[in-house]
Amino acid sequence: MQTLMTIDRKHYLPEKLGSFKRTKIIDNETENPGLGTSIYYNRLGIKATINIYNMKEKFITDGINSPFLKNIFLKTLNDIKKVAELGYYKLISDIKTTSTFLNNQTSKIPVLKAEFTLQSNNNDDSSILFLTAINNNFFKIRVTYSISNEDIAPSIIEKFLNEVSNLIENSSTQWQVVNAFGNNKVYLNKNYIEQKENLLSTIIIYSLNPSEVDNTNGKFINEMLILEEYDIINNKFRVHTIQFFYEDGTRSNPMVTDLVWKSASGKNKATLNFLKSTINT
Repeated sequence: MQTLMTIDRKHYLPEKLGSFKRTKIIDNETENPGLGTSIYYNRLGIKATINIYNMKEKFITDGINSPFLKNIFLKTLNDIKKVAELGYYKLISDIKTTSTFLNNQTSKIPVLKAEFTLQSNNNDDSSILFLTAINNNFFKIRVTYSISNEDIAPSIIEKFLNEVSNLIENSSTQWQVVNAFGNNKVYLNKNYIEQKENLLSTIIIYSLNPSEVDNTNGKFINEMLILEEYDIINNKFRVHTIQFFYEDGTRSNPMVTDLVWKSASGKNKATLNFLKSTINT
């Protein structure tokens, strides 16, 4: 049985990935809380950097649907443009963005992807950026190579990305999908479960795909953060608070409910069963 590793800023990635060798690890957290760890890899003609960080966010679901991740992606693209405007390099192409998979063979790790070409010190380089979320962290990869290596670089980079993808696929994670209906997912994190006799309270995240509109302000809701309480003896549940996470990276104030106990059925039954399974683990 394969032992699962934890991918986070305290559990560094291996010394070698594909033909790339790890050259440097920088812990940014001490001086800049939220910026996590930067891990540098290199091979002849190609450089790669992996950043694992959370920007002090506590509720980052895996994949690319988190509104916080989408906001980080847009901010990263804006930062690339700002650095170019300051003259550190020159962008010589538009930034092309798409959503895809880190490893197209398995199609298991969705990523937001950006591609662009820049010029620095009279050298033209291609740069590719990937962003996803894993284990309550943003996971960003940036690979840069000289255009003169464009004949061989793609296949080398693909092997590197495949190995990174395999590590993510085989890693443990804090947020677990306990139910899914359509493209919507219900996430639960064992770290947020509290027990008092026969009552279990927990934070639940409902990830919505497609997003739904909040009629009070017209904003699109990507996720809902809900504090739920379960009676494991009588198979009932009640909702304490609901908070919306919007597509633009903002959030609503928590809304208090009427605290009415209801029978756990459907998606709530699946959550109840998961909670019961954690009691003795």
